Amino acid sequence: MLASIFNWKIAIAYVIVGVILAVIGGTVISKLKLEKYVEPFVFNNKVLDVSQEELTMRDRIDFSKDQVLNIIKKVWLYVFIGVGIGAAIHNWIPESIISAVLGQDKWYSVILATIFGVPMYADIFGTLPVARELVLKGVGIGLLYR
Repeated sequence: MLASIFNWKIAIAYVIVGVILAVIGGTVISKLKLEKYVEPFVFNNKVLDVSQEELTMRDRIDFSKDQVLNIIKKVWLYVFIGVGIGAAIHNWIPESIISAVLGQDKWYSVILATIFGVPMYADIFGTLPVARELVLKGVGIGLLYR
């Protein structure tokens, strides 16, 4: 989805940075013995305690279906909110206003976008429609294109 909205270069950079940050974060949590501060759901994920050879095709399909439905239940609201905000930006906020505040030539645009964008990072699927519309209206993609 990210590659289709922006391009493969941005998508690959996003994944690489995400993996690096996850590994660093996990290492720091482990080394500093901070596991007690990690939300319990992280450790309570459903995992099949069955060897791969024992799983039938039906078991695999059922498990996959359950996982997909679980993800959809968690993200659908963020997707609709993101699409709604993106539609509002697209239809009601003139490009000149967005460029004046968050244009690529503004030194503070990344800082301001970060401050207002932090709440949107609850879910990438809700963020993408908003990011797409902002980029189409002239907001810089950030340090990836500089």
